[in-house]
Amino acid sequence: GAKIHSVGFQNPYYQVYGYTGSRVLEHNETGRFEEYIEVTWAQHSAVDKSGRIWIADRAHHQVLLLEPSSAAVNWHASYTPYAGGRGAPGHFDGFRTQSRFDAPMGLTVSEPPGKTMTLYVADTNNHVIRRLDFASGRVATIAGSVRRSGMRDGPSKYARFNFPMSLGVDIEGLNLFVLDNGRRIRHIRLSDGAASVSTLVDGACRAVSRSTLPGPVITRRVGCHPDWLARDIGDPDVEDYQPSMMCVGHQVTCGPRHHPALHDTASHYLGVGS
Repeated sequence: GAKIHSVGFQNPYYQVYGYTGSRVLEHNETGRFEEYIEVTWAQHSAVDKSGRIWIADRAHHQVLLLEPSSAAVNWHASYTPYAGGRGAPGHFDGFRTQSRFDAPMGLTVSEPPGKTMTLYVADTNNHVIRRLDFASGRVATIAGSVRRSGMRDGPSKYARFNFPMSLGVDIEGLNLFVLDNGRRIRHIRLSDGAASVSTLVDGACRAVSRSTLPGPVITRRVGCHPDWLARDIGDPDVEDYQPSMMCVGHQVTCGPRHHPALHDTASHYLGVGS
């Protein structure tokens, strides 16, 4: 099988000058790798199956929509603000017109068979990943902690991102990959009950093809190995979430005993003696 070397390994046979990532030249060789996923990767704009163009407007903190035609012309002639407030950076989840973003740099469109369309947005200055449900118009934060940067793996709300920039999603809408901090690939596994985030080793994703769509909008087909994890090689830049201990069985007794509601001298008010 393929061997994953530590960060900084020099592969003299890789075709990109100065490349210091992974590890193997073969890509998706049958039977060689346990996991391999191909995704459609976009940058600041993407096109859905109906021909609509979606744009992450970093300068004005919005998601914009360009319809493929209008009453006057049959091309993408004008845009409509779809989510966020123009010139109003911030963070707010809710209905699309009330939501707020802070310099979003990337988005991608997910249209799994038999399901409604979803947009995923790299909300860059907020250090989080947002989901925009097209059917309901609702915006939600699915991974990261608002305005708290870092490189932490773990459950979605405990994970940390550091200026996420662009995204790719697979055809089933179950795996989301994020270019974070300009150089690291983060994997968000959406198939779990709650999204989980992991950092991949350098070189775990590799471009397969490139296409130009209306606009022009450039997208890439990228193959990724989600099981090539940075933590497996002891990457010092990646933090792994460690849950804190808490009292579960009898939670109230873990609080301060001097609190009036918990104080032993007040127990007779509950009818349980003094």
